[in-house]
Amino acid sequence: MTVSPVPPGALDGRVAVITGGSSGLGRAGAKRFAAAGAKVAIGALQPAEGAEVAAEITAAGGEAFYLDTDVRSPADVAALLRGRHERCH
Repeated sequence: MTVSPVPPGALDGRVAVITGGSSGLGRAGAKRFAAAGAKVAIGALQPAEGAEVAAEITAAGGEAFYLDTDVRSPADVAALLRGRHERCH
């Protein structure tokens, strides 16, 4: 399978909410969305790793934040979405 590159700036002004963004496919997705210009809200249960991904995105010139999020918890998901709204406007 070949993945087509997303041009830089293709997602300017957009916000991506990535759960499981501290490792694996979530981490790769967060970085890919950021590289295309999206602001990225990262939710996961690995604080050190999640903060690292957000820091890497920020260091590369993007905008990102991490919030502890258990997707089994409606309150956690609501907090992530509130954070996205508050921090990404």
